[in-house]
Amino acid sequence: MWVARARALPLVAGLIIAGLSVMIGLDDALIYEGGMALGVLAAAVIVASLVAREATGNVSRSMRVMLGNRVVTALGRQSCSIYLWQNPVAWALTAPLRHSWLWLPANVVVTVDCAQISYV
Repeated sequence: MWVARARALPLVAGLIIAGLSVMIGLDDALIYEGGMALGVLAAAVIVASLVAREATGNVSRSMRVMLGNRVVTALGRQSCSIYLWQNPVAWALTAPLRHSWLWLPANVVVTVDCAQISYV
C-alpha cells in the first residue's frame, strides 16, 4: 500500500508546482509565506523519485524517451548557465514588459540565448 502512495507522490508534487505557478503572481506575498518552500519541496520530491527509479532500474520506456530527448538533454547541460542568467534577464525585462503577455516568452528566449552564448 505504501508503494502505491510513493508512486503517486511525483504526480501530486507536479500538480502542486503547476497550481503554484498559476496561483502565485510576481508580487504575491504567498511566495515569501511558504509558497516558494512548498514549490522547492515538490521539485525535490520529483527529483528524488526520478533518482530512485533510475537506481532501482524501474524506469519505463516512455520516461527514457522523454528524458533522453535532445532538448531535455541540452537544457540539462546548460541548466547552470540558465540558472545564472535567469534573474538578470528577468530584472532587465520586467520594467519594459511588466504588464505585457510577452514578458514570460521574452524572458525564456533571452535567458536561454544568453545561457547558450555563455556556454559556448
